[in-house]
Amino acid sequence: MSANTDIIRRFCESFASGDLDVTCSFMTDECYWDDVVAEPILGRDAIRSAFGAFLGTLERFELLVQHIAETPDGAVLTERIDRISKNGEQTDLWVMGTFELEDGKIARWRDYSDCKVAAAFVE
Repeated sequence: MSANTDIIRRFCESFASGDLDVTCSFMTDECYWDDVVAEPILGRDAIRSAFGAFLGTLERFELLVQHIAETPDGAVLTERIDRISKNGEQTDLWVMGTFELEDGKIARWRDYSDCKVAAAFVE
């Protein structure tokens, strides 16, 4: 397994701990995150704030990697199940994610999912 793939696998696993400091430590200061259900967010601190607001409403949130691949230029592609538990209910959201790294940190992260499922569950 390459270093980039290992970093992204560990990043995804970090969500289960609920420790945002650990999760956000995988990102550059100017990380760009674009999730199709919301406006893009620029900067690790802004992303941490958005995570905190979202995760604070949930009982549990996990990123379960189903498949992972790396492109020749080092981008890492994931097919995941983002498992969301809220108010005693759970939903599994299938997500495709693209991660571009710089110096071992996530610099750009784009997620693609079924916006209707995600929006309906987190409202």
